[in-house]
Amino acid sequence: MRKRSGLFVPALLCILGGALGLFQSRSTTLIAFDEGRPSESAAEPRSRVDLISYAVQRVVYWPQKMFAAVGEAVSEQASGFLYGGTLARRAEELESAHAASEQYKNQVGLLERQIAELRKLAKMAQTSENKKHGADVIGYFPAQHRIMLDLGSRNGVKPGDPVVSPGGLVGQVVEVSPVSCFANLVTHLDFSVGARVVRPQSQEVGIAHGQNSDQMLLSVYQENAKLLSGDLVSTSGLSTIYPEGVSIGRVTKTWHNKNLGIQQALVLPEVQLSSLRFAVVLTK
Repeated sequence: MRKRSGLFVPALLCILGGALGLFQSRSTTLIAFDEGRPSESAAEPRSRVDLISYAVQRVVYWPQKMFAAVGEAVSEQASGFLYGGTLARRAEELESAHAASEQYKNQVGLLERQIAELRKLAKMAQTSENKKHGADVIGYFPAQHRIMLDLGSRNGVKPGDPVVSPGGLVGQVVEVSPVSCFANLVTHLDFSVGARVVRPQSQEVGIAHGQNSDQMLLSVYQENAKLLSGDLVSTSGLSTIYPEGVSIGRVTKTWHNKNLGIQQALVLPEVQLSSLRFAVVLTK
């Protein structure tokens, strides 16, 4: 009996398995043949999925969907790891390119200003007694009120030669080497030049002095002279050093010096000395 009962269970499983296989094999779609060529036929009631297969599909549907979503997320994360470094390098390259373009714009603007300055220098009037020598400012010493130019004795430059720019008077050469020179600016304490007030109603003449400050001092030795704020002051032409008519600056303040019996004024230089890049040395 024990041997028979032991064989009963496997036999029963085999019978159930065979019945299940037969049941599933009968639940298929029909294939019709038209003149020997197969084609899909219309679905029949027998063609629907059997209950067992349907139950299995419903059981595995949600786990399969969850595993697919997890797989997609893992794939995206892996792509981020793989391409993150490349994207970061690309971002750095774009930032560098943007910075280079901005620097290029700044350089273009600087060159345009330099070209405009050189054109102004080229248009400066050539006097019969002076020769023009264009120079670069290679040193600026605000505390000493001096500049250094890349011209020297090899170019015919000598101490005492005037230094000008398209804007007006800059200063005077005081020290010379074969290839460079130093010039005192118009604001230097040792600088002075004959000056004239340029106004139709007044042609007062005096001396403009440097004061080691940002403005010059103009002294007109006529007690009844009329000086007004905003008056343009230029070289008088009464000197053998400076040509006539070179702009010096504009009057910012006037007063009557009772002790000396003269008119005085502060004059702001016409040239922006701190930003000067080019100049002209006038030689004879």
